[in-house]
Amino acid sequence: MNKRRLPQIAIIAVVFAGLIVAVLLANKPRLEDIHQTILADYRNVEHISAEQLKALEPGELVIFDVREDSEFLVSHMDGALQVEPGLSADEFMDQYGNQLVGKTAIFYCSVGRRSSALISDLAPRLSVTTKAYNLSGGLFQWHNQGRELVNDEGEMIQAIHPYNRYWGQLIVDKSAIRFDVDD
Repeated sequence: MNKRRLPQIAIIAVVFAGLIVAVLLANKPRLEDIHQTILADYRNVEHISAEQLKALEPGELVIFDVREDSEFLVSHMDGALQVEPGLSADEFMDQYGNQLVGKTAIFYCSVGRRSSALISDLAPRLSVTTKAYNLSGGLFQWHNQGRELVNDEGEMIQAIHPYNRYWGQLIVDKSAIRFDVDD
């Protein structure tokens, strides 16, 4: 290879690498952008912030984690009941309907999309005595704010399942990311 061409190739490689980094950074998801999309897509769903949730009486709450088992096993909110994503409204009401009467139901998933979809499907079936809210920003925002998560033994834990590597970009503390309980 010509020695004069070597610097040109190196410059082209650096420019190309810079373009790749720029594209990746431009496409990095942001929780606020995702939340705005969820608000637009699920207009019939009410949302609650972590601060508002903490102000509610624990005895009046039932919390539903709408994530896969593998995600739930790594960590979840204390007292949350795991609900399979994609569960139909009928199946949900058969399994959990009796726990909703007179309660405030909080639903969450990683960022709020799966939980909002479930609430949207459930809305026509909920009694007038049940309030249902989606946790704004989902479990990722909860975790990013340094709020408590627990494992299956009820022990406080910092670990969180990222759903996948792309969505894991939303987790601030990368050292907390776990794909498995044994990680």
